[in-house]
Amino acid sequence: MEDMERKQSLAPLLWAENRALLDQLSEAESASLAKYVDEQNVEDVQAAIGSDQEIEQVLFWDGGGKFDDPAWQDLVPLNEPNRELWNQATALFLAKRKEAVACQRRSDLTLLSQFNPGLIFTGLTGALRCDESGRPDPDGACFQGVEFRLTGSIGEQANSLSVVGREAGGWEVMLGTPTSPGMRLNLGDGYSQLQVAQLLGRDLPKSGLSGSLRGLDGAPVECELKAVRKKVRQGLDSGLPTQARLHLGLEVSSAGDALSQAENIAQTIYKRLGLELEIASLARQYGNFHLVRNENFDSFMEAGEGCPGVVFLTATLECRRCRRELPLFKQMAARYPAVKFGLVNMNAPHANFHERVFGDMAGGDANRFVQTADGATPFTIVYTPEQGGGMAYRGHIATPKDQRPPSSQDVLALLDRHLPTA
Repeated sequence: MEDMERKQSLAPLLWAENRALLDQLSEAESASLAKYVDEQNVEDVQAAIGSDQEIEQVLFWDGGGKFDDPAWQDLVPLNEPNRELWNQATALFLAKRKEAVACQRRSDLTLLSQFNPGLIFTGLTGALRCDESGRPDPDGACFQGVEFRLTGSIGEQANSLSVVGREAGGWEVMLGTPTSPGMRLNLGDGYSQLQVAQLLGRDLPKSGLSGSLRGLDGAPVECELKAVRKKVRQGLDSGLPTQARLHLGLEVSSAGDALSQAENIAQTIYKRLGLELEIASLARQYGNFHLVRNENFDSFMEAGEGCPGVVFLTATLECRRCRRELPLFKQMAARYPAVKFGLVNMNAPHANFHERVFGDMAGGDANRFVQTADGATPFTIVYTPEQGGGMAYRGHIATPKDQRPPSSQDVLALLDRHLPTA
């Protein structure tokens, strides 16, 4: 009843594009609207959303490589089956893109952080370039199969999902590409190991899928959920490599089934690993991004010779505001190459970060900061070396829940005050 009354009271104050959403809100979205949005802040809430085009730029910020190469975009499907696959893949890609924008708009309007089921593909192109006879040719005018760029890709560190034709008929759906199969995953800490083990042992089977891990050398890697969970809880070495590749492939008879499975695979992986895939890709590309956990917090805070400072960034996979800040991460990494950036996933264990950093931000009382903070995730928090060793808190920036996250100009201005640029 309260949800309906709030909708009725807000309807005259909503802009047309937002008023049209009222009948589309889920139960959780309606409840969040009733709890957090009222006549006093509704104008600020709407002003923070932006146009659908602006939302697209926020969500689909990564680019480059073959997905945005005009030479690839000018290629034509090899034959009728590939043309039909391409047409269906394009329709799916555009539909998911539209769904992602609509979900973000509803989340922004209702101030609800939730998983975005449309945010799984960020690019589409042909999988294999060939000549008119179907032979592989880097200068050919045709393509076979389709390749999606998955959310979690960073520039050259693209994560792909491909659908390619089989000689015997039908289609093969695979992570990666035929020439570079698999998806590179981080296993460098206990939390990451547990997430990958849960993906393999729980999420994929629930979705009717199965995958396997191989080391970067191609050797099989055992990652059994119960064994990994036990060792992580006991603080023991799991014996897993710091990185591995997830392999997943299946064969289906029709293009429609192949694309349904492509969507299933992408959503299952993204829901478990999306945010962490992006940070791990940034770490590989730039070298100065890190995932901060309890187990590496102290070492991350060490100044190190020549390190001018460390910067913490807080986020969660579901956070509607955090997605708006992700495009800035790449700019930060390039602008401050000597600085150590650490993403703190607030859904992961972070007691050490909580006690030290939130304590510093509130004069020694971490719990008081949580209770009285004048902003909400994402936070950008700056430390620089102090005389006598160690890192000292210098400042942070954040905004309230019902506003946009801090602008890139404001964040960079904070960093420029304390840190040297490239």
